[in-house]
Amino acid sequence: MCNAWNHSPGCDCGWGGGSSGGGGGIRTGLGGSLSDSIKNYAPKAIEGYQSPIIADTREAQTYPTTCWWCGAEVFYHTNGYGDSVLFDSLGWPWQVHSCWKTYWDKEKIRRRQINRRYSAITNVNFWDFNEYQQKRLILAGAIQAVRSQKYFIKEEDVASYLGLEVEQFRKHYFLFYELYVEDKVRQVRLK
Repeated sequence: MCNAWNHSPGCDCGWGGGSSGGGGGIRTGLGGSLSDSIKNYAPKAIEGYQSPIIADTREAQTYPTTCWWCGAEVFYHTNGYGDSVLFDSLGWPWQVHSCWKTYWDKEKIRRRQINRRYSAITNVNFWDFNEYQQKRLILAGAIQAVRSQKYFIKEEDVASYLGLEVEQFRKHYFLFYELYVEDKVRQVRLK
C-alpha cells in the first residue's frame, strides 16, 4: 500500500487532492520531492545555505488515532510541511473525516476574517493621516528599526536613523517620545 509519500512516477494510489482532501505535495518531475531536489541539486555557490523549506520540514506521518471531536477511529496524516488531515480510511477515495471537514470550513472562515481585518489595517494610505499621526508613525518605525539592529534604543541612534541631528530630532519629535533609563542607559520610547 502506498503511504502517499514520495510516489513513484506511475503511482495510481489515488492521492492527489481535489475535494476529498490531500494534496500530493510539490513534485519536481524527477520522482522526488522538492526538498530532495533542493538538497541534491542546489548550486555549490550557496554552500552553507539552509533552505527554510528543508529546515522546517519533518517526515510525513500517517497513523491510526481517535478523532479529537467525536472519538471515532480515524487516520491522521501530515505531509511534513505543516499540512494535516484526518481520514476515515486509507486509500481511494481518501475520504476526509466529517469532523475535520467541519473544523476546516470554520477555520477557513476565521482566517478570511483575520485577513480582511489585517487588510483593512494595512491598506490605509499614509497621506490620509494628519501631520501629528504621520510623525508618530515615522517615529514608531524608526524606533522599531533601531530595535531590530541594536539592544538599546538611544536618542542619537533614532535621530541618526531619521537622518537628523539630535537637536533637530528633539525639535520635531519631542511630543511623541519620552526618555527612560534601563540598564544605566538613557533610551527612547513612544509616549
